[in-house]
Amino acid sequence: MVNNSTRARRTSRAALVAAVTLAMTATTASVLAAPAPPAPAAGLKWNVSTIATGDTVGLGATRPDARKTWVAGMLVNRTASGALAGFTPTLWERDERTGTGWKKVATDPASASADIRFNDIDAVSARQALVVGDQTDDADGIVTQHWNGKRWRTVLAPVPNGTRTAGFLTVEHLDAKNAWATGWTQIGTDIGTQFQHWDGKRWKPVKLPDLGTGPDGDFELRSVSAQSPKNVVAVGGLSTGGQAKPLVLHFDGTRWKKAALPSLGRVQARLLAVATGADGTAWAVGETRSRNGASAGLVLRYDGKKWTRPALPKDTPALASVALSKGDPVLVARTDEEHFPGLIRAGKTWKSLGLPATHGGRKVHVQKVVAHGNTIDVLGDRLKGQGQLTGPQLVLTARR
Repeated sequence: MVNNSTRARRTSRAALVAAVTLAMTATTASVLAAPAPPAPAAGLKWNVSTIATGDTVGLGATRPDARKTWVAGMLVNRTASGALAGFTPTLWERDERTGTGWKKVATDPASASADIRFNDIDAVSARQALVVGDQTDDADGIVTQHWNGKRWRTVLAPVPNGTRTAGFLTVEHLDAKNAWATGWTQIGTDIGTQFQHWDGKRWKPVKLPDLGTGPDGDFELRSVSAQSPKNVVAVGGLSTGGQAKPLVLHFDGTRWKKAALPSLGRVQARLLAVATGADGTAWAVGETRSRNGASAGLVLRYDGKKWTRPALPKDTPALASVALSKGDPVLVARTDEEHFPGLIRAGKTWKSLGLPATHGGRKVHVQKVVAHGNTIDVLGDRLKGQGQLTGPQLVLTARR
């Protein structure tokens, strides 16, 4: 049975997940765009596999090794009448050495019955991984689980006193003693950013510098990526004086510092995802929004010294996720209506990923891209009219 307190939390959490964004209103600016549409990338053939049927949602994916894939998400529980009754955090696994089918993974039962989601997952190897979720209704902390190669163990991340709802939305697991997670916290009606570091045993809040937002401003962090313990990048957005701007923070092993970014003119903008390369480069993606509300894709590149804004193909939509495949950036967008096939950049040229527009007669809705070696995995689902999710969840896989 769902009591009033639980229902209020769930409603608030669902609203918060949709609302943990910066205002993206009025102003104009020209968006850089390459003049020609991208040609298809050579040699990419997509295999579509079904994770699970029914009311399921996959939110994060990782490969602990070249042949195994984990997808974190939730089962949506409904009443007999179809009303939302809650969530069950769920982890799925596919091992290509034993077949291409998906199965549920037994995680720590301490949080298996909690009304939360698993929002993201990242693995260092088959012996080190972290999955992150939401704050439970009956525990004073955000649920995360650590994999030590044998079992999953729940570790609660601390939240401030008075927290009403909280959660981690993304996680970056670098090594046995370093991981970072970004998310949100709500205290009263105020929504703030949650950013913590994992030292191999526990989570601790990250101390950030003054970002200059002022008393009426705010900021959010949406993604974090690490090349080493002395080279970590977190991205998001900040709002001050009615202007929404992209935000990049860099950690050098000692302190976090706000990075200088190229001017975007008088345009509202934010960053939603970032990926760092072994050579010290980084790619961040997000969106800009004009005065008339039109949204467009945004990409920034760090060459080890400064951030620049490469041109994107014309009509690139808001970009939701980025991964580096053999050093090349792979970009995808969440689009419910117009199909976007994704982009991959080789040298200075953007090519189309060629993601399929439909599967089983329904539109494919793309959420996230991850890369491991020569393999690219794209997490998605199928749509049923007007953007409603129906399941099943899909993983689209290609090898370069």
